[in-house]
Amino acid sequence: MNLELILNYLETIDFNDCIRNCSNNGLCKVSNRTNLICECEQFYEGKECEINKRPCFSHPCLNNGKCVENLDDLTFDCNCTDLYFGTYCENKLDVCSNETCSNNGICQDRENLPECDCFYLYEGEKCEIISAQLKTIKSVISITSIIAILILIMFCLLICSMDLFKLCTRKRRRRRRKIIIRKLKYIDV
Repeated sequence: MNLELILNYLETIDFNDCIRNCSNNGLCKVSNRTNLICECEQFYEGKECEINKRPCFSHPCLNNGKCVENLDDLTFDCNCTDLYFGTYCENKLDVCSNETCSNNGICQDRENLPECDCFYLYEGEKCEIISAQLKTIKSVISITSIIAILILIMFCLLICSMDLFKLCTRKRRRRRRKIIIRKLKYIDV
């Protein structure tokens, strides 16, 4: 080929466009004497070497999990932090699974630590402390219950004694009637 033809051919090709469009260290090359193509490095593909085929490029591991690549077969594994598990570290361990809150308190996950939410009138780290107000309420309820039971017992005793009194007065009336009837019999004779 003639040097002049080669120079004319090279003047018609815009290498700048090819060099600008080949990303990720792709090399601009002439193909079929008229086309410019990007020759991509390993793990890159696409017309302009814009597609990264490395498995960890898309950051598949969630929740600060570390992606570990196996470039031989383009696979990856996620090394999860202590609180997460799963293929992509997508599942969180239940920090409340071994936590018990007293007095029906409810365990909540607060910044990856278990914390008890206590019901009204309870407090403490595990809801174990009863407030003075609740202690007063409980003592009033117990005293009121004792008084109510005593009143019921007294009422039952009153009813029983009234029944006994009625029973006793009936017997006396019957006796009096019998005596009166006997006396009347003697008087009639």
